[in-house]
Amino acid sequence: MKKKYKFNFFFFLNIFLNFRFDFLLCKYFFYFSRSDIKYFIFKNINFYFYFKKFFIFLLFFNKFIKLNFNFNFYLPIYYETNCFFLLNKPFNIVIHNFINSFFNNNLINNLIYFYGKNFLFFFRLGFLNRIDKDTTGLIVISKKNFFYINYLNQFINNLIVKNYLIYVFGFIKNLIIKSFFFFKKKNINFYFNSNTRLNLLFKINYFNYKISIINCFINTGRTHQIRIHLNFIKKYIICDNIYNNTNKKNFFKYLNRQCIHLFFLSFFYQNINIFFLLKNYYDMTNLIKFVVF
Repeated sequence: MKKKYKFNFFFFLNIFLNFRFDFLLCKYFFYFSRSDIKYFIFKNINFYFYFKKFFIFLLFFNKFIKLNFNFNFYLPIYYETNCFFLLNKPFNIVIHNFINSFFNNNLINNLIYFYGKNFLFFFRLGFLNRIDKDTTGLIVISKKNFFYINYLNQFINNLIVKNYLIYVFGFIKNLIIKSFFFFKKKNINFYFNSNTRLNLLFKINYFNYKISIINCFINTGRTHQIRIHLNFIKKYIICDNIYNNTNKKNFFKYLNRQCIHLFFLSFFYQNINIFFLLKNYYDMTNLIKFVVF
């Protein structure tokens, strides 16, 4: 028996009229990410249940903490001022909460635990940069909305400098990628196209017959686009589960995540260009000892 086709009005707006309904909803339902909103829309899910669950979570958060003894709330603060603070994010921790893990330990729950529920009413929960779940490095979180706007203006004008440490299989020469990179992002059961101008600079630090250790300076785009570009030029990050080729699985015995570390961040604060430098994460250091020696 064939299933009856259900007309999805939001899907029609997104595909045919290029109206991003997920962007609009995210501004008002700040606790959800855009991927959550897309999941609600394109799967025809009644998301009243999830909103109800969200508000119950806010009301009874303090009681929930007392009842749940399995949580180890931990906020790895690297630097803090009155306007912002930096986190030294470890791997295997989710930055944004998602629909089926309201009551799991993640970075947002840790922020609520240490700084109170006021963080839920900052722009985008105060997060000024985000990195993948298994990527380590610096994250900037604003405490005041005017600092958020100031940082965002710097980002638009390409004044923020980020430097990533990456381990790549084989040899990669010093190169700059400045091009329009056209790709399709697959999300659940729909596609949308993005035509974004990216600017990546790769500079090699070390090379032996197995791997290259490189610095990647990124002015535009996100962390994930580094992996997309390296995959495009047929280079693979060590222990990358998504874009890594299947021949290199022997490294997964020593590391369970992709070898990307955001160790340098520079921006303007009170008309002064400040920068923060973070040492390499311990698991990547141990891996390079295994490979080199």
